[in-house]
Amino acid sequence: MNCRILSLLTLAVLATPVTTHAQGGYLGVGAGWAHYPEDNDVQEALDAVRSYAVSNLGTTVRSSSTSTDYDKLGYKIFLGYDFNEWIALEVGYLNLNGSDLKLNSSFNNGTAGDLNFDSRVHGASLTPVFKYHPNKQSTIFGKVGGFLYNVKTEAKSSGALAAVSGSEKSDGVSLITGVGGEFKITNNLSLRAEYEFLNDVGKENKTGQTDIHFLSGSIVIHQ
Repeated sequence: MNCRILSLLTLAVLATPVTTHAQGGYLGVGAGWAHYPEDNDVQEALDAVRSYAVSNLGTTVRSSSTSTDYDKLGYKIFLGYDFNEWIALEVGYLNLNGSDLKLNSSFNNGTAGDLNFDSRVHGASLTPVFKYHPNKQSTIFGKVGGFLYNVKTEAKSSGALAAVSGSEKSDGVSLITGVGGEFKITNNLSLRAEYEFLNDVGKENKTGQTDIHFLSGSIVIHQ
């Protein structure tokens, strides 16, 4: 008898209809893949080392090798509020790590040096979100807004390039756009998949400037 009652209760819970929330707040936590386009970073680093060798070492570059990492794990947390079924507002924090570039050079005067460039990107976003509901469980959305970024680049070096070490920071606002989908598991829990594009993050004359592509998955808790 007890097993039969438990089975009936389980079926009742699973059969509870999922409804859309016309109004209410929600909290999301997610992680994913952040990609930084290569642009001309490698060539610019090689040109800078060649110029430094001539001006400061009185020699030329004999050979150079490079390694790069433009794909990093990023994460985010966001708060949102649905004003109705179609429009919401989200504020969030994104940590997108950054790109890495390592350069090893040997020079014709018999010396050698290593140079590592690391960048780190994080910041806050504010985005209106426009939603469409194909059915009670699914949501398709798009968003556009601003990303208040903080970028730090750091150069660490050794050997003949030891004097090149230093760091730069830049702050500013860039455009953030995104599209995605959300699927409700229950009235209070859903899963989200999302692509976001961040345009011209950083300042060209300080930390350099780059676009960022961020593909993520999130768990969302609804009020």
